[in-house]
Amino acid sequence: MKSLAIIGAGGLGREIRLMVQHINQFRSTWNFIGFFDDGFDRSDFEKHNILGKTNEISRWQDDLSTVIAIADPHIKNRIGSRMKDLKIKAPRLVHPSAIYEDLDKSGEGLILAANSSLTTNITIGSHVFINLNCTIGHDCIIEDYCSIMPGVNISGNVRIKEKSYLGTGVQVLPGLTIGSNVIVGAGAVVTRDIPSNQVVAGVPARRIK
Repeated sequence: MKSLAIIGAGGLGREIRLMVQHINQFRSTWNFIGFFDDGFDRSDFEKHNILGKTNEISRWQDDLSTVIAIADPHIKNRIGSRMKDLKIKAPRLVHPSAIYEDLDKSGEGLILAANSSLTTNITIGSHVFINLNCTIGHDCIIEDYCSIMPGVNISGNVRIKEKSYLGTGVQVLPGLTIGSNVIVGAGAVVTRDIPSNQVVAGVPARRIK
């Protein structure tokens, strides 16, 4: 079994730890050794199974793999860039119940949660998080550091540029482009292209910031 640590010991980190347990029930793959997290005092490390701060990852064994269990795309970007500089491995974690054609066009650090469905010819960048019960249609492109929350439905031929966040239950109609650094609020229906650096919400989705 390969040694695995999770970056982020909050609620999402604990969910990813449970996902690792489910993966191991299907096929023994990962030896989970603990979390790295910058948000805890050292006095709480043992209680929360925290190995250290994120700047201490490189002190661990050479064969350690890590995944980023943080939904904020910009925090993921900072940590992912540091991991790349340190040449720390970031495997793909895929829940056994996920449906997909192949992941050959996906980057490192992909997390694909339970009951999500990806159809055909989908390209996914590095450190993308696809949460529970999402659907992603044919020929979609999801760039680096995006986070897709539970129950999101992305139709075919959609492009989501880097560091964008789609909240729970978002619907995206076919053929659209969502720019980089975009936040789409929970429950929104995206009916037209969204330029970069916007916050949108509502039905249909409109700019609020």
